[in-house]
Amino acid sequence: MRTPLSLDEYLTKANNYAQQGDILGMMIALDTASLWSKHLQQDISTYRTEIEYNGYTNALPLILTEAKEYIDQNQINQAQHCLTEAERYAKIIREDISKEIKELKNLMYS
Repeated sequence: MRTPLSLDEYLTKANNYAQQGDILGMMIALDTASLWSKHLQQDISTYRTEIEYNGYTNALPLILTEAKEYIDQNQINQAQHCLTEAERYAKIIREDISKEIKELKNLMYS
């Protein structure tokens, strides 16, 4: 039987996923770390905020690239989904990507 990871190990995993721009992996590790932190009565809110910011910052260019690839393949629904997610990520990190979104939408509908 596998031993559960410690709080620090979950935070490290979350940070590693964030560095890769892997939002799903990051959120799963952060949610598990949050459960552990409540059990241990430790506040990880500062760490969580920092890790999430890094994750969304690293994921944003990846999802914009993915949107462009879908546009190139004429897979408009998938491209639109990526653009919606990119806008959500940008809002979280307070980055203006309106120019990039406009350029990609122009490509999508040209």
